[in-house]
Amino acid sequence: MMTRKTSLFPATLLVLIMINSCVKIEPVMITELKCHSLYNPIGIDINRPYFSWMAESDVRGQKQTAYQIVVADTKNAIDRDKGTLWNSGKISSNQMNAIYYEGQPLLSNRTYYWKVKIWDKNGNQTKFSETARFTNSILDSGVWQAKWIGMGVGKDPVNEKGFYDEEMTVDEEGDTIRYLENSLLVRKECSFSKSVKNAILHVCGLGLYELTINGNRIGNKVLNPAKTNYTKVVLYDTYDVTSHFQNKRNVIGLMLGNGWYNPLQKWWSWRMQWFGEKRAMLQMHITFEDNTTRIITSDESWKIAEGPVLRHCIYDGEIYDANKELPGWDQPGYDDSNWGSAKIVNPPRGELKAQIMPAIQNTEIMKPISVTQPNDTIWVVDFGQNFAGWIRIKLEVEKGSQLTIRYAENIQDGMIDTRSNLRALATDTYIAKGGKQEVYESRFTYHGFRYVEIGGLSSELSPANIEGVVVHSAVEPTGHFECSNEQINKIHQVTLWSQRSNLMGFPTDCPQREERLGWTGDAHVTAEEAIYNFDMNLFYAKWLNDIKVNQDTSGYIPYIAPRPISLGDSAISWSSGYHLIVWYHYLYYGDKQILADHFPAMKKYVDYLTSLSDNYIAQDDKYGDWVSPLDGWERGMPISTSTGYYYYISSILAKSASILGFGQDAQSYQTLAGNIKEAYNKKFYYPAEKSYDDGSQFANAFALFLNMVPENQKKEVLETLVNDIISREGHLTTGILGTKYLMEILSLENRSDIAWMLATQTDHPGWINMIHNRTTFSERWDQSGSNNHVMFGSIDSWFYQTLAGIRPDDHAPGFKNIIIKPFFPEDLSWVKASVNTARGLISSEWEKSENSIQLNVKIPVNSTATIYIPAEDQSQILEGSVPAIDAEGITFLKMENQHVVYNVESGIYNFVSTIHTDKE
Repeated sequence: MMTRKTSLFPATLLVLIMINSCVKIEPVMITELKCHSLYNPIGIDINRPYFSWMAESDVRGQKQTAYQIVVADTKNAIDRDKGTLWNSGKISSNQMNAIYYEGQPLLSNRTYYWKVKIWDKNGNQTKFSETARFTNSILDSGVWQAKWIGMGVGKDPVNEKGFYDEEMTVDEEGDTIRYLENSLLVRKECSFSKSVKNAILHVCGLGLYELTINGNRIGNKVLNPAKTNYTKVVLYDTYDVTSHFQNKRNVIGLMLGNGWYNPLQKWWSWRMQWFGEKRAMLQMHITFEDNTTRIITSDESWKIAEGPVLRHCIYDGEIYDANKELPGWDQPGYDDSNWGSAKIVNPPRGELKAQIMPAIQNTEIMKPISVTQPNDTIWVVDFGQNFAGWIRIKLEVEKGSQLTIRYAENIQDGMIDTRSNLRALATDTYIAKGGKQEVYESRFTYHGFRYVEIGGLSSELSPANIEGVVVHSAVEPTGHFECSNEQINKIHQVTLWSQRSNLMGFPTDCPQREERLGWTGDAHVTAEEAIYNFDMNLFYAKWLNDIKVNQDTSGYIPYIAPRPISLGDSAISWSSGYHLIVWYHYLYYGDKQILADHFPAMKKYVDYLTSLSDNYIAQDDKYGDWVSPLDGWERGMPISTSTGYYYYISSILAKSASILGFGQDAQSYQTLAGNIKEAYNKKFYYPAEKSYDDGSQFANAFALFLNMVPENQKKEVLETLVNDIISREGHLTTGILGTKYLMEILSLENRSDIAWMLATQTDHPGWINMIHNRTTFSERWDQSGSNNHVMFGSIDSWFYQTLAGIRPDDHAPGFKNIIIKPFFPEDLSWVKASVNTARGLISSEWEKSENSIQLNVKIPVNSTATIYIPAEDQSQILEGSVPAIDAEGITFLKMENQHVVYNVESGIYNFVSTIHTDKE
């Protein structure tokens, strides 16, 4: 229950005045210092990293009017507030995000320190902030000395796109491909005669690697590095390993797995491509206490052997033989005389780039809700939640005992049901070494599952001896949403789990079957939902680059990324996800550099579509409104889909050009968009029916959403759409594309009551029906296909944007200005939502009583908000205990559709209105 904020009593004010006269209270506090969107990052390979911070204040209307940044190469200098490399001086600006470094050239393998101070709305300056730091990796490719090493068992593919024919057994020169399924162990012993002052280590292992020093695991990354098109980009990691070395003898150890780089030959296809054998590269820069230096690099002096993972695959699982372990292999003193010497192998074709995005990690541990024994040979474990990852199990069995672990999303008659895995075996096998208690969890594979079947145990399986390990890219949670309707809350939770399960270094479609690919269509419909719930800044920046480097020379953009091959099919609604997510990134994070980085590729794709269009009508779309439940729907329908997206991304391109100052391009692509709009209406609009294309909900909703509908026809087309929904008793007929735009346009056109009807529909097709007895979204409305697709989770952004009313402002991106316009359904009592943005925390909470609405809002320092409050006139609205119009920081803007519209400055506001429902 929320309580109204009241004014301070006079006695309290007197106490505060007395305290303030004795103690200086800073009106603004600088917080959340980040470099390149990370706290004290290690491994930045960018010559001009950017800085950001937030500010907090109890003073309403507080804002930043200027800033000063200092950057130094020593801690001593920065402690004295000296900017030895860059002193920006006082910059009159309210910008506090994405401020790019403008100092002296930075060096590789160096740690730098920085601070900032700001000036507030009254011209008062703060003290300098606490010190933050960042550590560079390799800024100049000439610094690299390391060699790529491996077993050297055979040639790499000559085909630059990697082998993707599963029948192919020889390369183009006739040499037989020799494929090694085992994991590999690589070690190097090095001796130091003096103490290490600083050690920066750069490493990449393909397909996947684990790093140890003196037997201690370095970092908490798993399934690492993230997948890329290895012919274009290869990601490496940087670690500060100073504290891990001891004097005298030390050992660097690497365990290598197949990953996406070296998949089993059975999967060489459009799903997986083979790039060559496993390989690794490592370079470490050491500074000793006497300031002498040494560089250790991977080369043919390193030793290599086969590891205990006998066979492993992302789709199929792994076979781990504990009897093949080599105890102490990564520690000093181990006898490696019977190991082979590593061979120098070709570098992968891709450019080495630092992995800056959040890595895949173990993020949560799940406890089983039940353990049953359906027959004498197996146990079945239910974790109560579908997720991506694996299990960790403790066991005591005889040497050579074989434990078989099978994963599934469903159960039937007490046994696991693996049908949604399709051809993926999703099975791990552990061969025990016997003796004391053993612990096993997989390393180089992952699974999508709720249920696990375990065979081969000779004793009872205790729930205490098994747990689920949740694995995904460790993006930071940023959003919170809850309301008085528990079914809506469940949809929200299902969205979170579905999204987390499909963040694996890139946005996947599903985590369980032989796919797990970066489909751009699936990703763009849920991108806004993901941005509300998680910090997707660096995640999407990486994936957008994956898409960009995949662009064909013609301009064509493949609809799956990352991968080196493109099928060339026309899937405009999918490929347009590139432009859409670039735009969302700019809109929500406010850094126009993302537009600059991708504008040339975005332009090239629009030009490509123009070259193939017929009088501004695009080619038919391959997928259309995918998995629509509409009777008679077929792949590619409605046929207006592709031209709609052609218009959409042309408009985005025109806006991007204008923002970047490319006036001629802005005019050119705005003209193109106008021509597409004219052709679209001429071909697809039927005035007599007041409807577009096939008359489907998607066709009409998308035309309205794109503002394609002539102004004098909007009301009629909206009525056609609404009447179709009502005639179907509140059911939708949309697939993954239409569902997003249907919900959004209904609210934008003041018919949130119809959108709420759809959101709360309990029958098929609808969200509540889809998630019955499920904890993640299905691939289709009827619960068929995969049980863990996030596509229909696009509704979750509607919860934030409409029920809570938190929206970005296109004209003030990065939440510089915030739109707060909640919808108050008759049968919903309260909503609480918040989003931690680049400028700080935004919250919107409302609660209804019998004759009033209370709306509590928090607007971060340096932002403003446009707030819509339902009321007949201003006299019905209080803020705190005074009329809203008289309250500090509030300006009346207008009356609109029985809403009073205010502009407010930063701060906490507590509004009360005597109107308690929207009249739409």
